[in-house]
Amino acid sequence: MMKAMTRVNAPLDALIENAINFKVRALWDKVLYDFRVFEMTSDRTAGRVYYSFKSPMGVTDRDFYLQQLVRYDSPRPGCVSMHISSLPPDDGEMPQIPKRVRATMHIVGFIMEPKVDAVTREDYCDVFMLTSVDINGLVPKWIVNMGSSSVPRSWFK
Repeated sequence: MMKAMTRVNAPLDALIENAINFKVRALWDKVLYDFRVFEMTSDRTAGRVYYSFKSPMGVTDRDFYLQQLVRYDSPRPGCVSMHISSLPPDDGEMPQIPKRVRATMHIVGFIMEPKVDAVTREDYCDVFMLTSVDINGLVPKWIVNMGSSSVPRSWFK
């Protein structure tokens, strides 16, 4: 389980678009691939999605079969919250793919609060994240250590 807080120098609508629109996300996120949207509401507030995550050499790629919920004006007016969690792998919609390990997102939650910089007048967002993810399968300890040391300490409160 990890919790983090950071500032993202972007307006809320751009942050949301890059997080939940998989066509936009595929343009910049070179680690995630094989996006599939099984169901998505027209306003993209609820859906079921699948994607794969490219792992470092020597580690099997991971994939995720997820449900995502987006709530506007939650937990406070103006804020947006996202809740993402794994769906059962045996529901038949997205069976496991050979040579990929199905990771489990117990919960990933975001609260995004839009703000305006008092000096520059530019839009930004304070983002709080809570995550509990089991990447499953075998991952060499040196890779886990390398990944955990790359998270900026400023994210943690």
